[in-house]
Amino acid sequence: MTYLSSVPHRRVSPSHNAPSRLPDGLLEQIRTTGERQVVAPKGRIEPGESPLIAAAREVSEEAGLHDMRYVAFLGQEAYRFTDHDGTPARKTVDWFLVAATDTTATARQAEGFVAAQWHDLPDALTAASHASFHKYVRRADEIIAWRRSGPLDYSDTLSQAVWGFSRQANALLAKHPGAGAALCGSGARGDFIEGWSDLDLIAWGLESASPAAVALRQFADEVSHQTGIRISLHLARSDGDGADGLERLHAMKLHAVLRRTHIDVPIVAGTRAASLPEVPHTANLAADIGHLRDFAYLRQAATPADIDRIDRARRTLAVLSSAARQTALTVDAHGLLRLPDVVATLDQHWPGTEAARLLDDYDAYRRTGAANLIRAEQLASQVPPALEELHHLAAARDSRRTTIQAT
Repeated sequence: MTYLSSVPHRRVSPSHNAPSRLPDGLLEQIRTTGERQVVAPKGRIEPGESPLIAAAREVSEEAGLHDMRYVAFLGQEAYRFTDHDGTPARKTVDWFLVAATDTTATARQAEGFVAAQWHDLPDALTAASHASFHKYVRRADEIIAWRRSGPLDYSDTLSQAVWGFSRQANALLAKHPGAGAALCGSGARGDFIEGWSDLDLIAWGLESASPAAVALRQFADEVSHQTGIRISLHLARSDGDGADGLERLHAMKLHAVLRRTHIDVPIVAGTRAASLPEVPHTANLAADIGHLRDFAYLRQAATPADIDRIDRARRTLAVLSSAARQTALTVDAHGLLRLPDVVATLDQHWPGTEAARLLDDYDAYRRTGAANLIRAEQLASQVPPALEELHHLAAARDSRRTTIQAT
């Protein structure tokens, strides 16, 4: 059985400069049976639904929230237990963070509830019925705190794009068992910045020239046109060697994304394919970072006449983030990949790196809204030497691994 839950965030009439908020909260509901639980709204996935679509439906049905903004994916947990009748069972739970302007705590009698009330977020950690839920409450709190430090409003544009693509793609992929699409990058991690971030999607289980694959790309293009967000959609091949003729740089990122499904890559349409390959971690980190470094040098060497200035800075800084995340994953394959987490990992295992310092500065820049192009260019100009440093660290690591394996 697969259950979906969403952590509602309560917020009213936010403005960019002075957001106005109700307390972040968790809904407590009491059933007609007298059972009392402090949990997020949840329920089973119905046939043809993706986790994200099912989560939205269940929140509407159980909590009465309808005007919801998509904010972030918090991850998935899976565990085994013994059912009431003694039967062994398994459960997976996908956790999403959403925001709503109307958070009236109304008991949904049609869903079997007789009472409901909100707990503020600090109290939720002690009030929550299940200890396993604490990790996801903390992740939600970290995302909320990161955006508040700006302060950065949640993006209506991102929400419109995610819901728009997901609903169209979900209806299409319901007719194609084993096909699915997932959200990657900042749109999944909760640190999407309007005017700066892209919306990255990956799909699988379809031939690249099939009508369904063509339709998915059309959906992405339509949503991009409607929202003004740059959207990329890459189709993974069943052998995991690349996607749609992507060059090594894109294939490298694609492999990393495939490894992260259910950690920080949520399925927004269709289902996970049983044949989707478990992509191994890079055997040659230095080579991968070397390719990223070379790409950064080329980007920085391009003149304004050859390439858009904003795009040059964005892509160069994105390369630094990718290289740092690849490096962090070598020591913690399941670690979180928001920039503060990556900086902490680098500082712990490779203290004093220029890459960590630059990433920290880049994270601070993003929290201001990433609107100062000159500052972005200053940061981007420091990326190639920072990648040189990471490349040397990776080469030394790969050399040690080779020596140990040979021994």
